[in-house]
Amino acid sequence: MQDAKAAYPRLSPETIVRVSLLLEGGHEHTVWFAANDPALIALLNIFVQSRTQAGREGLVEIAIDGGRRSLCFDRSSLVAVITEPPLVLGAINAPAPAVPLRAVPTPPPPAENPPVIKARALRLENFLSEEEHAALLHYAIANEKNFVSTRVETDDVDYRASAVLYEFPHFAALMRERVTASLPRLFSHFGMTPFVPSTIESQLTAHNDGHFYRVHNDNGSAGTATRALSYVYYFNRQPRGFAGGALRLYDTRVENSFYVQASSFTDLEPVDNSIVFFLPYFMHEVLPVACPSKAFADSRFTINGWLRTA
Repeated sequence: MQDAKAAYPRLSPETIVRVSLLLEGGHEHTVWFAANDPALIALLNIFVQSRTQAGREGLVEIAIDGGRRSLCFDRSSLVAVITEPPLVLGAINAPAPAVPLRAVPTPPPPAENPPVIKARALRLENFLSEEEHAALLHYAIANEKNFVSTRVETDDVDYRASAVLYEFPHFAALMRERVTASLPRLFSHFGMTPFVPSTIESQLTAHNDGHFYRVHNDNGSAGTATRALSYVYYFNRQPRGFAGGALRLYDTRVENSFYVQASSFTDLEPVDNSIVFFLPYFMHEVLPVACPSKAFADSRFTINGWLRTA
């Protein structure tokens, strides 16, 4: 003898089983059970016993429609049981249940794949004057010794490789001034309700040979949740001494109230003296940089930062 549970060991416990009950008189009703629900096993017991133990009678009650109604029938009137996915029944000797059977509510139809939200960005070229651009480039190269290796909160050394300068007061103030002047255009482009940023953050970053930044977003933690816009200002000396380093901006989907990276993306090349703005919840990465000379002055320089709401 084997019990019903042993008759379908390959089913995942999360599987929902569709059970059609065919009763005498041409009546039919469909109920749903989790594959590991004891009530399903008990129902199969009833069916097998009704076929093998003639004359055994009794009332069967199954709660349906989320418990709002009950399906009642005499066990001797059960003609057939149709299951989907299929269950192979063996000889069963388990006792019939002493309590009413409970079926799970009918599951909703599978949700369609959520639509992909296209990543949006805005590039503004010639963002600084020629004099300001030259002064910033000279400042960055002259302060090579003050740059430190970047890190992420998890201290994963294979996640990000670059160098960063956190303190550059004059140019940080200049960047705040120019970004603030661009706010009307930004609000219009991204369809945002205008706001006064509580903070405009900035870092001065250098990517040299082999540097990169793997896929991430800019407001995925409690400490970054108030970031409303991200920006990257690019500058380098001419002719450019590096290759690669594009900003790959991924499209996204919303699944279970979370933003999820889609497979489609847009690559934004690092154009000298231009700035790119984008929404911080979009996943993005910096593709690997190749700098044959390995000279710091040939790096892919950026001022990157974020506009925060209050």
